[in-house]
Formats: sequence, structure tokens, C-alpha cells
Amino acid sequence: MRFHWGEQGARLQRQVERSDYRLSPMQLVGRRGKGEEQLAQWNAQDALVLKWVALRIGGLLPTHARCAHLKGHGGAGSRAAGCQGTGEWRV
Repeated sequence: MRFHWGEQGARLQRQVERSDYRLSPMQLVGRRGKGEEQLAQWNAQDALVLKWVALRIGGLLPTHARCAHLKGHGGAGSRAAGCQGTGEWRV
């Protein structure tokens, strides 16, 4: 995407804003063998659209008080400190 942003960026934004954008099937990455794990991932364009939409609607969604990854919720350090001794946190 970064190498073709000048050509594709405006078109992609129009598609998203008009609700014409459709996500592609996720790609499976990894070996398919006994005991081997495969991971599913979005392609670069879908990942960009999902991030953009998440940033746009983030303030409209409710958040849980214990979501330490959100700004103003104490960060990961406070979450880790709160879990020590409870058996929830494993190093």
C-alpha cells in the first residue's frame, strides 16, 4: 500500500466513506502439518481500513474500566502490578 498510496489512497477512502468497501478473505500463514499452527491475517489494505474505522468509532464505543491498554487507564504496568500474587499473571 505505501508504494501505491498516491494512486489508491483517495479511491480507498471514497469506498470506505460510501460503505462500498468489502473485506477480502483472510490469508492463512504457516505450515499445514501435524502440530503446526496456522495464523490468519488480513491483507495490507484490509488492515488499513480496519484500523481507520477503529480510530473513527473508538470514542463511540463503551470501554471497560480494566482495559489497561487504553489511554488514561494506567497502562500495562499498573495491570501487571494488580495481577501479581493473584495467579492471573505468569512470567
